[in-house]
Amino acid sequence: MDYDRCGPPSKTIEKNKIINRISKPKVQQKSLNCDPLETEEICSFDLLTSVCLEKIACYLDIKSALNLLITAKKVHDKLVPCVYFWKQMCKNECFDKYNALKTNDEDDNSQRLAWSGQKFHDLDMPEEATYWQKVFQRGIQMRRNIVEGRFEMFRLFMTDADSLPVKKMSWDTSFRELRSFHRKSPFNDTRRRVRINRYWNEDFLIVIQHNVSHTFNDIFVWSWKECQNPTFLYSYDLLQKYPTGLFPTSFYLWKNFMVLMPETGYIPNARTFTSVIRVHDLNKGFEKVGSYDFPEDSKTRRHLKINSGNEAAHLHRLHDKAVALCRTPQLTFYIFSVPNCQLLQSFPVLQDPSRSLDLDDLDQRFLMKENTMMFMFHDPEFFNHLFTSMDGTPHEMKYGRFLQVEFDDYIKTNGKIQMRIDNKFDCNDDYIEKISMVNKSQMACALSSGKIVVRDIVTTNATTISFVEKLAIPCNEPLQEEFDEELDEEVDTDGPSLCCGSNGNLIIALRHFVSGRKVHAYDSNGGLLYELCIDLPTYDLERQPGYLSIDLDGNFLCAADQNKIVIWNSKTGHYVRTIMIPEHYNFKDDTEESADKFCWKGHTDFAFTEDGIIIIHSQRNFPIAADILLFW
Repeated sequence: MDYDRCGPPSKTIEKNKIINRISKPKVQQKSLNCDPLETEEICSFDLLTSVCLEKIACYLDIKSALNLLITAKKVHDKLVPCVYFWKQMCKNECFDKYNALKTNDEDDNSQRLAWSGQKFHDLDMPEEATYWQKVFQRGIQMRRNIVEGRFEMFRLFMTDADSLPVKKMSWDTSFRELRSFHRKSPFNDTRRRVRINRYWNEDFLIVIQHNVSHTFNDIFVWSWKECQNPTFLYSYDLLQKYPTGLFPTSFYLWKNFMVLMPETGYIPNARTFTSVIRVHDLNKGFEKVGSYDFPEDSKTRRHLKINSGNEAAHLHRLHDKAVALCRTPQLTFYIFSVPNCQLLQSFPVLQDPSRSLDLDDLDQRFLMKENTMMFMFHDPEFFNHLFTSMDGTPHEMKYGRFLQVEFDDYIKTNGKIQMRIDNKFDCNDDYIEKISMVNKSQMACALSSGKIVVRDIVTTNATTISFVEKLAIPCNEPLQEEFDEELDEEVDTDGPSLCCGSNGNLIIALRHFVSGRKVHAYDSNGGLLYELCIDLPTYDLERQPGYLSIDLDGNFLCAADQNKIVIWNSKTGHYVRTIMIPEHYNFKDDTEESADKFCWKGHTDFAFTEDGIIIIHSQRNFPIAADILLFW
């Protein structure tokens, strides 16, 4: 929008000039016919045009913009019809990223009921409301739904199409109703109490269920529109095509395609493979529509690293392309088109003259921002000191390395791919436990000592990067040690967990202290905003380690165990409410898992956004289920 529209076409009125004038007391104008911004007198808000008010509002935060809206009736009447004003308000609150808020389906919405039986979309919309005003008001009501505990809920079961794979839940749904539908399902087998792999995008949810003995390997497929109205499509037996299962770092969804790298699991007596990539169409019953194998007459093969156990290969999405990183036998990148799997380019990983990356272990952790992929490597002996030296004897310093792969020029102009490396990204003296990317060039890290550091990624030359510590937040109090001297045994602890606000102004850290588990919230300067003692009886969260997940989005922070979701205001730390997760009708404790102090026992997955929550249940619940809670 052209700012000159606030005054005559021949005049340019700067933002500060306007704000200075309108912030002073109103005085009488010399003439009612003169433009108030051209006179020497001072104007008031209600004399400004709607275009000027709209332009001013775009420089304000959400609270100030709302205050401007209610400054006076004339201001309100001028601003309400302004399309750009409401669009900017939606962008400020990130409501524009939720398609459900942008769907004009008032007639259908009037019939939707929440889990409690209340009207789900209980919102009176003015008839004259513009499109973005409607989106904004729906977004505000969405947040009210979170605060009031009003949500729509679906439970998805890993069963067949005839055995209730999708159930819209309500407060009076009985376990007998659910159990009766599942009795005859061919998947109703207690041997299927196994950990599962999952992936979802805007259109599909897939769950892969297989056991270590490779006696079954099935994929279950649901369709939805950003979690709205989930519908079970089918299950498919993967055992013949992928007998060893799939590894979480080597498959993903794009549109209606599942893209995967087969045989990433350990196969006894087999260390090399020709297979690289497969693409299946979820809309066509898992039909294979693309593949690439190394030619049989070629010497190129995928290799599993010797003495590394089950090192993960990587396959990740880059727009409409797939990027694979595997050993052939040197670490090499391969770029494929999707879905036809044409090999577009291959190139070796950047090597440092002092020590080849091929000697390091490729980490399972993977980061991506925009068109930049980030991989981590560790010296094979990086963690040895944790198992060999318990008496405080000084250990040899070992390092982890960080590889940044920049695809910007390649995507835009088919240009060069830039690779840069930092050889001392991580150190076993105080190693990185969790990473949260703030933006493409900044990350927050939780270290094993409990310290939180914010690092800027700095390019030093064509092949190297370094990390500059922008902020270091010391640990607030002593951490709970993983070895109890009184009991003379190792103990499990929760955390650390780390998440950041979208603009980097909020850093949330969960850590397990001697005094208990606590969440601390910091601003971008490291200032403490609030502290939450989550072991308080008020919250009634599971005290045993290995069950707790935290997540952050927009105005809310939440923590979840097996039975409940506790929600706080992310900006103030004020308690909002607790949402109880409806009990699964079939639960069995795993004695081996319970005896393992260091085994994760909580949800297989937990993801929170302001429009909804996705929970993938633990295998202790059977048949394994996924819960979808929608706040709009």
